[in-house]
Amino acid sequence: MVALPFLEAMSPRRLMGAVSDPDKAPVRLVFIHTESGMWMDAFKPKAFGRDFALPSTLEPLAAFREDFSVCTGLFHAAAFKRNACGRHCQDTTCFLTGADLGAVPGVPSRNTVSVDQVAVRHLGERTRFPHLHFSPGGIDSIVYSETGTPIPAETNPQAAFNRLFADQSPEARAAAKRRLALNKSVLDDVLESAKDLEKRIGNQDKAKLDEYLTNLREVERRTQVSEKWLDQPAPSVPEGAKEPSDGGTRSERIRAMMDVTALALQTDQTRVVTLQIGGMGCTYPEIGAPDGYHKYTHEDPKNMQKVDRHRMTHLAHFLERLRSIKEGGRNLLYNSSILYGSGMGSWHESTDLANLLIGHGGGTLKQGIHTDYKGKPLSSLFLTMLATAGVEEKRFADAGDRLSL
Repeated sequence: MVALPFLEAMSPRRLMGAVSDPDKAPVRLVFIHTESGMWMDAFKPKAFGRDFALPSTLEPLAAFREDFSVCTGLFHAAAFKRNACGRHCQDTTCFLTGADLGAVPGVPSRNTVSVDQVAVRHLGERTRFPHLHFSPGGIDSIVYSETGTPIPAETNPQAAFNRLFADQSPEARAAAKRRLALNKSVLDDVLESAKDLEKRIGNQDKAKLDEYLTNLREVERRTQVSEKWLDQPAPSVPEGAKEPSDGGTRSERIRAMMDVTALALQTDQTRVVTLQIGGMGCTYPEIGAPDGYHKYTHEDPKNMQKVDRHRMTHLAHFLERLRSIKEGGRNLLYNSSILYGSGMGSWHESTDLANLLIGHGGGTLKQGIHTDYKGKPLSSLFLTMLATAGVEEKRFADAGDRLSL
């Protein structure tokens, strides 16, 4: 017999990734985006430091006063250079990438990897689902692969719930194994054919083919991860949790997505989630705002503020769910790092963005503060969030250091 060194696989699945401190729960990362900005006068506190009054838009978060900080004066300098994409495209496309879309000569627009996918590089294989991406629908994706290709969102909360708590019978597992085997076979054939094609095409086509193959290899890697987890018993539905409806108003769908997110984090089926809760065309007739949000950003500040505040009630609902879930002597909100924000401000300005950093990052974040970062990169906030989850990246986009919090 030969003794093995202590391996991560020897830890309980619930604490994989935290073996250096078995009593400490893992930190979850959640990125929440609202397209087309916010009415900044009602969003930004007037005072700085700890003694700031909550502005009207943030009042629904009063119960979480010591669980979040307001980070103003941040922006994506490279992302908002004037180019063919335009302001609205840049908000959604670049919010989590910070990319200069026109950086490649001769290419009108090329994105880079989003910060959530950087987290997936380090954390993804530790959970059944490397990453979950949710949206109520009708919004372009803000999640981009290593090659800058958009990754679509799940728009049906019921389908998301059923995916998390799938049938675990022997018959269902056997069917899943057959699907994975078919996927692997198809991928092998495509990759082999691509090698022959590469010998017969020009340099420009080779670049396109290389990007395509990079995405295929990522699919292959995730298929391997799925295969590894297939024989691990899936968690049961937590007591009291119910399968959500696949219908309802936009508000009901957003809250259902947030409930599914909380369940996914609670059962440690993922540690990285992206939520898109607002787009240009969002309407909220249930609160007296029947027109698309984009219209309000140009001509109706009153209704813009009404929608901004309404979205904060969604956020408060989500935070309450996380706070109610006890974990390791704390709660899930304490063990999370959550970004809430937009790549625009009022009137589509982009040089002074108010983003919220929420949660305590497992004890690494000091909260309850309003700080003006005076033009520092928004990507520095991303580096800070990554570090709370143990992801040590020296650079991201135009940022080379973390924010001081």
